[in-house]
Amino acid sequence: MDKQTENRGEDGRFLKGNTLGNRWKKGESGNLNGRRGAARDILNKILDSKIDDVSKREILMNKLISMANRGNLAAIKEILDRTEGKSTEFVVTEEFKPIRVLEFGDDLIMELVLTKERKEILQDHTRNQVIVAGRRFGKSVLGLMFLLKGQMLQGENRWYISPTYRQGKLTVWPMLKSIIQNQGQWKINETELSCTRFGATIAIKGSDAADNLRGAEISRVCLDEYAYQKAGVFEEVIYPMLTTTQGRSMLIGTPDGFSSNNFYDYFIKGQGSDPQWKSWQYRTIDGGFVKEEELELAKNNLDEKAYNAEFLASFETAANRAAWSFNRHEHLKTTDEFSSYWVVGIDFNVDYMSAVLANIYGDGTVHYVDEIRQQNSSTEMLCKEMKKKWPQAKEAYPDPAGSARSTTSHRSDHQILLENGYSVYSRKSHPSQRDRLNSLNRKLKNANGKIKMTIDPKCKYLIKDLEQVQRDRKGGIDKSNIELTHALDACSYLIDYKWPIVQRIATSMKW
Repeated sequence: MDKQTENRGEDGRFLKGNTLGNRWKKGESGNLNGRRGAARDILNKILDSKIDDVSKREILMNKLISMANRGNLAAIKEILDRTEGKSTEFVVTEEFKPIRVLEFGDDLIMELVLTKERKEILQDHTRNQVIVAGRRFGKSVLGLMFLLKGQMLQGENRWYISPTYRQGKLTVWPMLKSIIQNQGQWKINETELSCTRFGATIAIKGSDAADNLRGAEISRVCLDEYAYQKAGVFEEVIYPMLTTTQGRSMLIGTPDGFSSNNFYDYFIKGQGSDPQWKSWQYRTIDGGFVKEEELELAKNNLDEKAYNAEFLASFETAANRAAWSFNRHEHLKTTDEFSSYWVVGIDFNVDYMSAVLANIYGDGTVHYVDEIRQQNSSTEMLCKEMKKKWPQAKEAYPDPAGSARSTTSHRSDHQILLENGYSVYSRKSHPSQRDRLNSLNRKLKNANGKIKMTIDPKCKYLIKDLEQVQRDRKGGIDKSNIELTHALDACSYLIDYKWPIVQRIATSMKW
């Protein structure tokens, strides 16, 4: 038995009168990860020393990084209090990094590095935020930072909602506790999965028991893996709970098709002009947690669509997309450089009447610039709107069926276009839908990887069709959703006529 052990009681503490354990004077400690007071004393010595302020700052930063790398959030708080002034809120800054937290879902220790992407999101004050990101981007930690950031008032409730209660308990709850454990004054309730400080509460919930969530008032909510959340939970249960407090929401997740809920629609809404909504889209690599070589391994183990959805945050589906070559990262483009050649593609319907404006360049590249979508409309009304918005376009490439029927009058749709001054180009009959889709996808990207078609981001209906319209069992276009396909049809009628998949061969042979 060594002398240290000899001088300790059964409880492991030093016996009264021992001298071996008193290697440090009162108030001092050799463990920077020890109690908060010890860390404070060491930092005070640096701050109170007679060296110049610049040197103090440098030493403090070195100490900070050292302690942060060991997970000492209390020490970080002390430095922030002494150098930036006391604050009543939990603040994450880019200057002081990294902060170590536990990502219990994968049993990994990750460094929460506040990249410019995360900083932009956390500093943004838009009421409803949508974050679409690839796997391992750090979405869960970002969601918790969203809940922890800002001053919390007495009686305030902030919720983190996972698709299931069990999922939240196993993954997010340990992560939350690891973040706040050194922040002080938090009361942890393991039964309710909640943390309370000064009468304000952060709690983990599950949307699988949505009816149990009703009735409370919440000021801030994060819905994790939103693509897997039960349809209607946010609109019918959560959003009404935010109205009385004028609270904020964050919807985060990796895309998983379009059938489960309206994750895609909210993302598109956040890309528009609504001041209440804003959205971001980030790849896994943008998070800084996954190395390039790991992504290369994933490419070898996943098919292209699965990889695009999981790691590029692309809205892919398990089924076969009609526009399988479309990728918003490659095909969305804004420009102010146009040729003089303007044309329109048209799909005739009462609901919906659709037209797309295209600019064609000398090398055969086509850029879709704008779109029109009308409900309870007619071909005359569409022509009126096209002439008003797009006076530069004189050629029309409509639905071939428009030569034989009219949606609203005794004249054919093609005849109405001609009477309004448009030159009409159309096949005599409908091409095979499979051929039309092949023409479209070849234009989007051919086998050599060349892109000959781009779309302006404001063409939201066309983009939605390109991402969501599916192929049926015969390889044609699935027409089951009345809200979809109209813009895609208008676009592909133009593509199929000007750049058909099977080139027409002239012949003089007589039979």
